[in-house]
Amino acid sequence: MKTPLALRIEERLEHLGTNATAVSLKISDNKDLLRDIINGRTKNPRADTIRKVASGLECSVEWLMDGDGDPVPPLLEGRPIPNSRPADVDYPYRSNLLKDIEVRGTIAGSMAGAFQFEGGVVDYVARPPGLANTKGVYALYVEGNSMVPEHKPGELRFVSAFKHPNVGDTVAITARYTPDGPYESFIKTLVRRSSSKILVAQLNPAAQIEFDAQYVVSIHKVLTMNELFGI
Repeated sequence: MKTPLALRIEERLEHLGTNATAVSLKISDNKDLLRDIINGRTKNPRADTIRKVASGLECSVEWLMDGDGDPVPPLLEGRPIPNSRPADVDYPYRSNLLKDIEVRGTIAGSMAGAFQFEGGVVDYVARPPGLANTKGVYALYVEGNSMVPEHKPGELRFVSAFKHPNVGDTVAITARYTPDGPYESFIKTLVRRSSSKILVAQLNPAAQIEFDAQYVVSIHKVLTMNELFGI
């Protein structure tokens, strides 16, 4: 039987339209942080852990621990809320979006800011409106800091296996350095591409990485917000 704490965590995850893995990566380096609390593997979370969880779930510590008050404290009286009136337009409700985009695992940091896919499908997420009839799209959770602030840990990124990436685009690239080396997958910025070489860049630490094209398995475009909404 789940604890009241676990049930409140699940309530906030559902309210925010997210999941335990995404929030865990947002607040820590442990992708199973929330899942361990929910499943009872972590029986008595530390006070600092609870504060992080409350922050990630956008709720108060008091409500999370004891169920006291509202999950989110009311706004201060008298403080103006800009553009608070809903726009008079039709928009798709999250419950009506087709939840069929595969999340192909988290991607874990390794040497020099590289990433390695865990493999397999760990979740399914809603299809954004701009991708209603688009094939070859999958999603990944960012893990590691090599592309902060553009791509923060715990954030979800949608990737197209078919859309051609241009110079300056963010890409998910799978390659190896040497003929006998392991295949690694990266989220980087495409700098230059030729028939023999592919050059990408990362932000933290700032660096450029060059690959021999014959060792590149795939280079897929990470979709922009405009593409996700069909703008």
